[in-house]
Amino acid sequence: MVGTGETRAAREERLRREREWTEALEKRIQARDEVERERQRAEARKAERESWADGQRGGIGEFSQVTGPDGEPVRIAVVWLGRPHSVARAFEPKLSTNFAAGGEGILFAIPLMLLFGLYRVACWLLLELRRTPRWAVVAAVGAAGKPIAVRRGRDEQAMIRAATALAEQVEQEGTAAISAACA
Repeated sequence: MVGTGETRAAREERLRREREWTEALEKRIQARDEVERERQRAEARKAERESWADGQRGGIGEFSQVTGPDGEPVRIAVVWLGRPHSVARAFEPKLSTNFAAGGEGILFAIPLMLLFGLYRVACWLLLELRRTPRWAVVAAVGAAGKPIAVRRGRDEQAMIRAATALAEQVEQEGTAAISAACA
């Protein structure tokens, strides 16, 4: 080459080494990013389990998705049994009560919320008088799996702890833990 003092063969060799080094660097970066994403997922699952174990439910959709060694995703939720079809609708999105738009909508929202509150109280009273379980741990295997009530009980905290234990069991054993919990 003119002005660099480098022969054509030396230049091609240098460019080849640079390409190889760049490709190796990109592979290392992708591997590092994948490890970091997996670490963040594991930390998020652990934090979610700890919050469930502490009795703090919530999050988007209020359910936890766990994948066991068999690779099949399992959704686990704790639902209140006072709502009609609560087990079947466990993983459907909940209605939002965000009336931030303001205006005349609030005039409609107040009586609606009062009516909804009375309905909830009536459902709770019915469950209390019949002495039936109020909470259930619901699990669904796969993306389109039908929700199944794995365990029912009267204490919400106990059901949240049972859901946490079930999630850990599913991570270790896979979907066989669901059939074992149902038996």
